[in-house]
Amino acid sequence: MDNFTFPTDSHIHTDIVCFAEHGWNFTSDRPQHLLKRFAKGFRVFYIELPVFHADADRYDITLTEDHVIVVTPNLQGEPAQNDATTRWRELLIRLFNEERIDSYIFWYYSVQALKVSTHFTPDLVIYDCMDRPSETEEMRESEHELLEFADVVFTSGQRVFEATRKLHENTYLFPNSIDKDHFASARTFKYDPPDQASIGRPRFGYFGEIDQRIDFDLLVTVSKKRPHWHFILVGAVVNVSSSQLPNYRNFHYLGAKRYEELPQYIGGWNIAMIPFAHNEYTRFINPTKTAEYLAAGKPVISSPITDVIRPYGISGLVSIAGTANEFIKVAEELLAADEETKSTLMYKVDHYLAGQSWDKTWGEMMGLIATLLSKKALQGPKHLQEAWMQSESVLVEERHFEH
Repeated sequence: MDNFTFPTDSHIHTDIVCFAEHGWNFTSDRPQHLLKRFAKGFRVFYIELPVFHADADRYDITLTEDHVIVVTPNLQGEPAQNDATTRWRELLIRLFNEERIDSYIFWYYSVQALKVSTHFTPDLVIYDCMDRPSETEEMRESEHELLEFADVVFTSGQRVFEATRKLHENTYLFPNSIDKDHFASARTFKYDPPDQASIGRPRFGYFGEIDQRIDFDLLVTVSKKRPHWHFILVGAVVNVSSSQLPNYRNFHYLGAKRYEELPQYIGGWNIAMIPFAHNEYTRFINPTKTAEYLAAGKPVISSPITDVIRPYGISGLVSIAGTANEFIKVAEELLAADEETKSTLMYKVDHYLAGQSWDKTWGEMMGLIATLLSKKALQGPKHLQEAWMQSESVLVEERHFEH
């Protein structure tokens, strides 16, 4: 493998090493929004989960347009092999040596990565908790170990914050935010993308992973009662078989789309929806798409998800429907709304979203990180003092830019 050299200024000392749950290009969600902003002041290494069946153990490196360094470990053989964890750890050690990662912050999304990273000595350990693991007892035990390892825990929603702060005293709520300008472009919608153009109306749209979270029983019941309504699902099918998906004339699966393309699709919908079931996969979910739908200028119907009810439901920004009959009632009211009612809703939406941005969330995180590093620097070695000074420098530069 050719050694990768990242173009950086000499004053940069501390790196951020993020252990990811999904590939960088899998979606554009909280990790991507935050880390590309951190990459303005740090080298950011985004470590994906290993890919197996490679010809030989190696890691591949790519540099995104936002200067995030994406690292893909490739391991020969099968995930169940006894030495897979050891070889993954050896690739990490090689990466740290070859890229001269000497002073660094660990940032975790994946609890699985803990087993290959605890022998390192990071300046700071951050667990950005977007959900609580529920798949296996092993995953839950790994999260418990990660909580003990972490200096600080960030959480993406109110429900997961309330659960996690009982387990870690240094837990902070940083709710998912919004790239308003990007999604607001859907409001000037003119033409459908080709694969959506022939779909009839009214259209009920969803984008995101198509998986165990979606309440297909609800959608099927609604579709049978209102067969002229069309349900558009944009996203990759994950962890479920395509053969298990409802196969009706008014269901339309358009596949995964690039983040840049999403406003074009949303612009052609009548109503956006979050049709999540109540199960172990949605207990702590805080859907980023809620604010994105609203910024796009669409009325939204959601299942009674706690972090949608609070604050969007109780603020009258999102309609909540837990049954098929409730969904139909709310949908018919939204479809029949006059222009004055629609304008009033959009005014409330814009007022609510005005103070939200990923830049603001990133800035608040940076401030807390600088504070935590400063506390460690008071009693720590020289490289910790340098890490704190770097974080302070990033904050000063950002404040100068804002003014």
